[in-house]
Amino acid sequence: MKKIALVTAMALVATTGAHAEVTVYGKAFLGLDYVSNDGSITEEDAVQLVSNASRIGLKGSEQITDDIEAFYKAEYEAYFDSGSKGGDEFSARNIYAGLKHKELGSLLFGRNDTLLKDVGADADLFNDLNAGNLDDKRTFAGEERASNLIQYNAPSSLPVNAAFGVSLDGATESEVDGADGEVGIHGLLGYEYEGLGLNVAYAGNFEAEFNGAGALIDALGIDADDALIADVLRFVATYQYAGVELSGLYQFANPDDDSVIDSENAFLISGMYPIADTKYSVGAQYQYSTTEFNTAGLDDVDIAQYGVIGEYKFTKAAKALAYLANRNTDLGNGIEDQDRLVAGTSFELKF
Repeated sequence: MKKIALVTAMALVATTGAHAEVTVYGKAFLGLDYVSNDGSITEEDAVQLVSNASRIGLKGSEQITDDIEAFYKAEYEAYFDSGSKGGDEFSARNIYAGLKHKELGSLLFGRNDTLLKDVGADADLFNDLNAGNLDDKRTFAGEERASNLIQYNAPSSLPVNAAFGVSLDGATESEVDGADGEVGIHGLLGYEYEGLGLNVAYAGNFEAEFNGAGALIDALGIDADDALIADVLRFVATYQYAGVELSGLYQFANPDDDSVIDSENAFLISGMYPIADTKYSVGAQYQYSTTEFNTAGLDDVDIAQYGVIGEYKFTKAAKALAYLANRNTDLGNGIEDQDRLVAGTSFELKF
């Protein structure tokens, strides 16, 4: 019933005489993947049909004065593989409304990706693939959405890209116990010139999931939490020339309070190369994180993922992908390494 109600509401909004501009949009992003797990608690090989963060949404705007525009967006993840997840046909992604002034910038209210997450998306060639399991979120802490958010974006006329946000509830998708009532802050400062992009982003007092700690906790079978209130600082550099795209990312994360986790250091490098006079592109990526612990006798946990990817663009709205990637988790502490190999192909159709 939820599915029918949401789709019906979207159809009615798109076809009735609503005053504000309305656009129904989305993305069907399906993959067929072979997955092999070695050294994990559950060792198994499987062929999976997966929905790679497929989505459907509404967005639009309305000019309310000569200088001020009201805008909104309501986006939901749709499960094109199974039809639902945990009994829900849709789950909320970014949902917000706001006001934009031609010269003063914009204010956004609602739920949205943190600026830290947003600035790293273009550097990650494996974003959303294998239902998000090849995403840099599986290596880095801090890839979160913020709720109850008030965010200011500076006008595009400035020589730099700047934004700042306050979340009146530091709880994010990781859902740390006791996070309600925390006030999170995030900010971004960026500069672009002739294909070069330099960005620094910060997310403070937000929930963050530490993947290295989570893997060790699972392997040891202990009762502990890998999602903590933390501060994350991220630097991203991108360069584009003659169609070639190169990216580098470095970040540092540490919990706000005393815990078994001391800090996480992580980086990513990626490159995408278009093959001349064809619709093909090829790329490669390496991402790595080290989680350090405060508890004496605990070794660091290292996560390294490396992979290659190929892309064929049918049109601006449709493309096919093929990829091969392996994530190795070195748990130390006398525990066998974990390896997760994914070989797959996906088709993306935007509408």
